[in-house]
Formats: sequence, C-alpha cells, structure tokens
Amino acid sequence: MRNSARRGLDDPVAHQHRTQSKPRRQQRRGAARADKGPKVLSSERPVVFPHPTFGEIPMVPISVVQPDGSVREGRDFDPDYQPIMPTGAVRGDIRRQEFCRMCHVPRYFYVDIPRRCVECREPFVFSAKEQKHWFEALKFHFDSIPIRCVACRRKKRSDKALGLELSAAKRRLRDAPESPAAHVALAEAIVRLHQRSGQGKLAEALAVARKARRLSKDHAAGELSESYYWEAACQALLGKSALVHGLYARFLDGPGGGKRRATLVREAKAWLPLG
Repeated sequence: MRNSARRGLDDPVAHQHRTQSKPRRQQRRGAARADKGPKVLSSERPVVFPHPTFGEIPMVPISVVQPDGSVREGRDFDPDYQPIMPTGAVRGDIRRQEFCRMCHVPRYFYVDIPRRCVECREPFVFSAKEQKHWFEALKFHFDSIPIRCVACRRKKRSDKALGLELSAAKRRLRDAPESPAAHVALAEAIVRLHQRSGQGKLAEALAVARKARRLSKDHAAGELSESYYWEAACQALLGKSALVHGLYARFLDGPGGGKRRATLVREAKAWLPLG
C-alpha cells in the first residue's frame, strides 16, 4: 500500500487530476450557492432606551437635514410608543413637548408629584393634568417645576400686577401733574399694593389723595369724594382708626354710582362700626 500511495504522489496524471478537481468542486459549490440566492443575515435587534419609569423606549431611525443641505442619519424616541400607565396617570404626547434630548427623556405619561411650597411651607401636589398643560400647551422646559402652591402663585401674580399698576399710575401722574384723577389713581395703587404685600409708601398715598382733593374743587364731585376714601384707607392701614370713620363718612355722602363705587361703599361701611 505504501508503494501504491507513493506512485499516486509521483504519477503526473494523478497529480493533474487532483489539481483540476479542486477548482471544479469550488465551482460546483459556488453554483449551488448562487442557486440559493444571497445569504440573508439575521434581523437586527430593536434599539431601545431603558428607562426606570417608561420601560424600554424604542429608538426609531430618523434623517436630519443639516444647515449645509447634507442629511444625517440618527435615532430618536418613538413618538407612538405607549407604555403601560399606572393608575391615575395622564397620557403624554411627546410630539407637543419641547425638551433637550441630550438632557431629558420625553414624558410618555404624567403622574401626580408631591411638593412643598417655599413660601407657606404647606404641601401641595403638582398634578398630572397641570404637568400636561405646562409641558404641552405652554411649552415649558422640563426643568420648569413649581416651587409655590397654587394660592401663593396667584398671590405672587397679583403682587406683580399691582406693582405694574403702581408704575403705570406714577407715569400717568408725571404726564398729567394737575389731574385729580391721576392723583387718585396713584393713591389707590399704593394702598392696594400695601394691602396685599405690606409694600408701598403710605405717606405718599396720603399726600396725593389730599392733593387730589385740592385739585378737585373745579372738577367732578366724584373725584373729590373718592379722595376721601383713599385717605381713609391709608389711615386705616396706619392704625389711626379715629380718623377713618369721618373720612369714610364723607366719602359715603358724596355722589356717584356704578360697580366701582358700589365696591368701595361696601368696604367703607365695613369700617364704620369700628370708628
């Protein structure tokens, strides 16, 4: 057997047969593979962003057009993803949310968040419905969170509005220094701000109310009457109740009507028994 094997190796015909058969076998394999078509790779696993609240968020492919006109391929949070929501949650619409994708994850739903007011120190709830309004209707950034309860927020907005009214009243008085109505308006703005926040110079309010009365001698009797009201309000805030009764009584004796005067009349009458 060793001789026959040896002859096979030394035989040029056998060697030629062996060298030719290998390419033929490769050709046959190639032809068989071609008949089967291209090799199909296994499908890619879906790309997800794991999140402790919203679960595995699918990341979908997107194309972004750059300023130079080129197109950049990337991935973004799936806007149609709907994770299972806890009881009481409100579904979010991430298409209406504006947020930094490098810093935040979209809000697929909202849940009530307990907080404590920095002013009154009382606990309050940043409700799921209010969050949806903040981040989808008002387009607030996700870093925006309430630090005050609803009551303190309303008070702060009122304080701001009163401050703006005070500034407007002072501008009006500068433009019309001889107008009784401008003096009355400034006295009112100062008193209202002081009633709300304790701010505002009551001495200035007293001065402009009295000057309004001096200027009102040749004007409508209603302006003269209202100057007594705001002077009385100043004296009440200063704790001089002995003067309040007489000033409010003079206001009530004056002419005029309408919703504004009716409101002032109710406030004045509330003071009269204490005079």
